[in-house]
Amino acid sequence: MKVLHIIPSAFNYFDDIRAEAFVWLDEENNFGLESEAITLEFGSTTKQEQSEIKAVAPNRQFVGQQTISKNSESWDKFDIINLHCPFFGAAGEIIKWAKDRTDKSLVVTYHNDFRTPDFFSLIIKLYNIYYLPKVFSLAKAVCFFANRCRQSSGGLNTLKDDKKAFVLGQISAELDMHNTDIVSDLIMVYNNITLTNN
Repeated sequence: MKVLHIIPSAFNYFDDIRAEAFVWLDEENNFGLESEAITLEFGSTTKQEQSEIKAVAPNRQFVGQQTISKNSESWDKFDIINLHCPFFGAAGEIIKWAKDRTDKSLVVTYHNDFRTPDFFSLIIKLYNIYYLPKVFSLAKAVCFFANRCRQSSGGLNTLKDDKKAFVLGQISAELDMHNTDIVSDLIMVYNNITLTNN
């Protein structure tokens, strides 16, 4: 299975999401998936960002910046696109791709509600208020974290179809989930979606 992670990276607003997502990417590859990533970046990538990515995902190759429209041409080779949210940028391309390719699967991993410590972050928050309902409606699955329910109330309230919701990292006897490993749970979501798509 081939998975593309779309990871937000606007300045330092999404450092926590970027760090988590790159670690999971390497773990997915260890489980036998072919996982790659692109970041939604603004401005040129700094050497510090490159070294941070190399530190958390040493097996990843850093290609550099490409326009999102050029990059989206290569998304068809992936079975699943995993968009990490909240995010900033490329919503139009992502929505267009998901609408045009109903045979492919868009998964959203919602990390937590976005905090607004300054004016620019307010713009990012408004961006997500506008685009998240559209992205959620096109997604085959929206993943939340068991240990972050309070930090994800905005995302939980935005999701209108409870059947799309998956909780990562919880122990549930009903679902026969026997561990709290995020990557194992994500792979179960991918497999579930792939099986129900065919």
